[in-house]
Amino acid sequence: MIALRRGATWLLIGAAVGLASCARPQAGDWRADTITAAESQIKAEVDDPAAQFSRVQVTGDDKTGQTCGYVSIGAGSGGSGKVERFIVYIDQTAGPFVEENIGKHPLEGQGFAQAWQGDCVSEGYAS
Repeated sequence: MIALRRGATWLLIGAAVGLASCARPQAGDWRADTITAAESQIKAEVDDPAAQFSRVQVTGDDKTGQTCGYVSIGAGSGGSGKVERFIVYIDQTAGPFVEENIGKHPLEGQGFAQAWQGDCVSEGYAS
């Protein structure tokens, strides 16, 4: 009888955990939305609706993190465009920034390199 109760208890615990995990949104959902929003911001930043993206990753958290990656600008129809790194801050406290001072929000001097190292690489970006 005790073994039956233990089995039933574990079954109930398992069912409760299963229901709880179904009820809350998947942990990765916000990252996909963040990447889509960041790509839109960078397209506007560099005034290139055809810009192409690669190695895009979200670092940090959903409140103060950032989206980091590479953007190909001016590639047009099959041509080779300029490829630069970019950073878009989730909380929009700065930027967005594109390497080589491309776009509407330039980062002077070593600013971009320092932001990339501190906000992308140090936060887990791996290319």
